[in-house]
Formats: sequence, C-alpha cells, structure tokens
Amino acid sequence: AGFAGRGGSRATRRVGEGGFVFGNLGATRSRGLEVEGYLSPRKGLLLSANYTYNDAEDKDLGTRLPGVARHKGNVGATWSTSRIALSANANYVGERPQPDEGPDDRPLDAYTFVDASFRVMGLAKGLELELTAHNLLDQEFEDAFDGAEIPGELPGEGVSVLGSVRYR
Repeated sequence: AGFAGRGGSRATRRVGEGGFVFGNLGATRSRGLEVEGYLSPRKGLLLSANYTYNDAEDKDLGTRLPGVARHKGNVGATWSTSRIALSANANYVGERPQPDEGPDDRPLDAYTFVDASFRVMGLAKGLELELTAHNLLDQEFEDAFDGAEIPGELPGEGVSVLGSVRYR
C-alpha cells in the first residue's frame, strides 16, 4: 500500500530557558510504501514480514524530518497450539536525521532489536498468562526524543520484561 500526506504543521518541543518550549515545525510532507506478508507453511506456524519506506520532509527547510527513519521493517514467527504460543520478532529501524540542535551532523544509527513472547492459555476457563521480553539481546541504540528537537541523542531502552495475566 502506498501513502501520502501533508501536514500544516508538526508539533515539536525544544529545550529553552527554564525547560521545554513547544512550537510547530511548519509544513511537512510524508509519502511512501508499506508492504506486509504472512505465510503459514504448516498448522500452528505463522511467519510474517513487513517493510515501510517513508520519505518524510520538512517542506519549509527542504530537509528530512528529524528522528524519522526512511526504512523500517520486521520479520517474525509465531508457533502456537491450543494451549501455548511462542513468538519472536526482529525489528529494524534505519538511520534517522538528528534534530537541528544535535551535537553533530551525523545521522542517528540504524539498529535492530529482537522481541519475544510466551503465552499460556486455558489454565482455567478464560485465563491467560503471558511473558514478553523487548530488546531481548540488549541492543544499544540512540533515539531522538519522541522525534522532537532536543539536543543530542537519548539511549534506547534496554531489555525489558513484562508479565501479564488476562481473564476473558
């Protein structure tokens, strides 16, 4: 699927005297392509992949939008039975321009991280337990502050593990 959009302005925040200063970037444009696919080569196994190309521009400056990757994608696999599901996904985020106030002109590096989850269903009627790990391999990466214009880069989140209980 293709997409295109124009924005009258994009909210941003910058560091100013005494804290954050909120404002607008001005006119923005984003256009690109998204492709996704699924394959189930055997019962209980689902493979997935997606890719996004995003050409996002600050129309006033004629530059790429800070913190927005041109290339993103992921591949994943889920194996499931009636009682358990095991999933793993590798996620890629391409290089991104730094905000104007960045310490140098180099782009923020591309990175790949892996997420995984294990779910048990039917322990009792309607009860599910799930354990999810994000950035399982503890990939170090830098990110722009919420795509906003803050000097420097922020370290990306390390490994995080979340347990959940659901009753339906």
